[in-house]
Amino acid sequence: MKKLLLLFLTLVILSGCSAAREIYHDDLGAVVDSHVLGDVTAPVQIVEYTDFECNFCANFHNDTFRKIKTNYISTGKASFVIIDFPLISVHKNAFDAAKASYCAGDQDRYWEMLDKIFGNQGNLRIKNLIEYAEQIEVKNMVRFEDCLRSDKYDKVIERNLVKGANAGVKGPPTFFINDVQIDGAQSFELFAEKIDKIVNQ
Repeated sequence: MKKLLLLFLTLVILSGCSAAREIYHDDLGAVVDSHVLGDVTAPVQIVEYTDFECNFCANFHNDTFRKIKTNYISTGKASFVIIDFPLISVHKNAFDAAKASYCAGDQDRYWEMLDKIFGNQGNLRIKNLIEYAEQIEVKNMVRFEDCLRSDKYDKVIERNLVKGANAGVKGPPTFFINDVQIDGAQSFELFAEKIDKIVNQ
């Protein structure tokens, strides 16, 4: 099934299209609320397609994202949405890590799990993900483990892969600042320039 999905994604990526704003608003209704940080009515909406085993994604979250959060999300100027885009052909644990983020989000621990995963990219097997859930104090561990070992969120993640490909995502991390696409883990200064331009219009 996953091999067929990858083949389909390759064909979609080659065809390409740009529907960032439409994809964003559609996903607001579909993505779990815990994946949205900030005021969704803010003038700037930042969408990130990410892979939890992607080093560039981790670098972004451990540096640039924190600055964006302080300067723009916390001040009500921007909201931030994370959408899964695990490259399952090269990152064998990325899909399970994405599932773990959803399962933690079920118990209001999405962003805490995000930090754990990006801080421990070399250890993302099932047993590691369960340990991280315990460390971030997920209340009902039985519920978390059942969720992680099930296919509860498989179709959600697969759908996000297809939506990302339809939006023109070639690989993670890819960002959409409203309708502006940014490829790769760029500097905070570049994000600030794009955000300020929209806010000051």
